[in-house]
Amino acid sequence: MSITAETAKEHAKDPAVLCCRAEGGITIQAANLEDPAIFDDLVDSGLLKLDGTLTIEQVLGAKLVKTCDSLTPLTADLVEGAKAPAAEEAPAEEAKEEVKEEEATETTEEVVEEVSEPSELEEAQARAEEFENKYLRAHAEMQNIQRRANEERQQLQKYRSQVYPIGGKRKCLI
Repeated sequence: MSITAETAKEHAKDPAVLCCRAEGGITIQAANLEDPAIFDDLVDSGLLKLDGTLTIEQVLGAKLVKTCDSLTPLTADLVEGAKAPAAEEAPAEEAKEEVKEEEATETTEEVVEEVSEPSELEEAQARAEEFENKYLRAHAEMQNIQRRANEERQQLQKYRSQVYPIGGKRKCLI
């Protein structure tokens, strides 16, 4: 399950893991990341290894280099433009302010240079990813419904031959 921007801020120092399949070239956002609360169970069961994984604060805003499946830990070789880890809180806050100022300057320059087409393209790609995710979830739900119906049908056929007389008790005819 993806996380919100607020959850990403709360878990900034936790490992960054993709919540669902992501195409290469996307900018990593909080919605692309899995909730860190479930990591302990996945690591204990051996389904997830977090060695060398970047933190959430490092990957937010970075570019995903190649297409990855769900529950893929984000490492330096998968992410381009990852931020350096913050050593202390106070310098980290100063660095964030400097980065914000630089980003604001860069953003202003980019807006002047770029036409609105890339933002429309990015919006369309985000909507396409959202629809694909909804489709995959609906497809999985349909498969689960079909599986449950088949299991129920098999159970009914299995016990159909066992007919009980009225009253539900078998009588001995000897």
